[in-house]
Amino acid sequence: MLVAFIVRLIIFIVELKTHKFPSKIPGVWGIVDGDTNEYLTPIDNLIKSGIYSPDFRMPGYGVFYLPLAFLFSKAVAYNLLIIFQLLCSVVSTYLLALTAFLLFNKRFFFYATFIIYVTTIYSFYADIYLLTESLTTSFLIISIFSFTTYFKNYGKGWLVCSGAFLTGVIFLRPVFAILLPLYLLVLFVNMAKQKRPVIVPVLFFISVFALCDGSWIIRNFLHYKRIIPLTQEVYFVKKEATYYNPLMDFVRTFGGTVEWWDPRTAGYWLLNKDTIGFDVKDTVFVLGKDTVFNGKKISKNRGIPFPPDIYTSKFNLDTLFKLRRQLLKYKSEVSKPGGTDVKLLDSINSESNTYMQSMLDEKPLTYHVKIRWLLLKEFLTKTSYEFPYIRYTYKPYHILVVLILCFGGLGILLLFGFRLSVQFIVAFIPLFDIIIHPLVFRLIVGRYFDPAFPFMLICALFAACWLKGIIFKPKSQA
Repeated sequence: MLVAFIVRLIIFIVELKTHKFPSKIPGVWGIVDGDTNEYLTPIDNLIKSGIYSPDFRMPGYGVFYLPLAFLFSKAVAYNLLIIFQLLCSVVSTYLLALTAFLLFNKRFFFYATFIIYVTTIYSFYADIYLLTESLTTSFLIISIFSFTTYFKNYGKGWLVCSGAFLTGVIFLRPVFAILLPLYLLVLFVNMAKQKRPVIVPVLFFISVFALCDGSWIIRNFLHYKRIIPLTQEVYFVKKEATYYNPLMDFVRTFGGTVEWWDPRTAGYWLLNKDTIGFDVKDTVFVLGKDTVFNGKKISKNRGIPFPPDIYTSKFNLDTLFKLRRQLLKYKSEVSKPGGTDVKLLDSINSESNTYMQSMLDEKPLTYHVKIRWLLLKEFLTKTSYEFPYIRYTYKPYHILVVLILCFGGLGILLLFGFRLSVQFIVAFIPLFDIIIHPLVFRLIVGRYFDPAFPFMLICALFAACWLKGIIFKPKSQA
């Protein structure tokens, strides 16, 4: 753990010293992302007015910010939260390696997991972001470690610990709520096999989640008069941006990337003024000026490729330009005090829905199969390319991550052979992450894979060890 702390601290300091991260709050060390306010502003409002609002996000991230916000200025509270993320990452790095050892009972898995994870960008880049990925990853590792340890000594305290950290994961990233029934199923099956009592361990495991989510459900019922166990919507939409869901549903139908803040995406081209259209076989739009994203310069006329076969009888290149002009006009109107244009908004939403439906009606194979395949490839590409901030590590890092993804895919298949065990959960986490984001939600933000990466690494090492045994299998004695 000391080695992990030293390595992570050195890289942490280098990152903070060599990169200037824009922030409206002077003195904040790390990155205040656009989503940061959605997690922490409700806590500021809770302190000021006693109301957790806006409440689209669950309070899993804000609960760690709350005591800091009471005691310190915003900049200091943010910095202490970043330090907390770093310390949790250090602990979880060691526990990840220990989990690999406990699962397979070979020291190779401990050392290989530790050395690779502590030196990869995935193990530290999220720590400097005021977002949920760092704590989600750490808490998921600690939960799996505690669950694994329980089956070694059957201490019920480990079940409470595992359930508590899994509760933290769910309140940070509700998409991982699917793990709760999977944990319970594994617990139930293994207890039944060994003819051990089942009810008491289950109650220990779910106790913290029942208390926390029960309180959250009661709070939501008092506010909305309906049962809301997690979040109200998949996507957060501000009142002045109610065009967003229909528009992005349409963009997703042809495989466009909806991250409107990224200058390389279709969503950005549609919603921002600093882009221009330019026809190269009707497939490419370009930026109108040089811009910077994630500290990297993106040159003017950088192409944003659109699939060449996306057009239908309801929309073409001209109608996309028309839709973009309407969107920019509407955004300009609502930015003015009291500005609104209901008729224009209805037109934008109607066109977006019409275009989306035409894709479903006229090109179902493209929508259901081809586009999902393109999104999956883009998601995995971003997973391997997106975050190498230290330039000289770029190529080695990329090669390493590609190998982990390839071997990890094989490892997932092999570990599924460990029926309803902790090994099965380890394999399920990266597979679920890969399926749910690009294939179900059609979202391909690279950081969404962060919580799954440590477990993909374990799967990759298991596959490498398995292949080594197959290739270098000892010859039988004559």
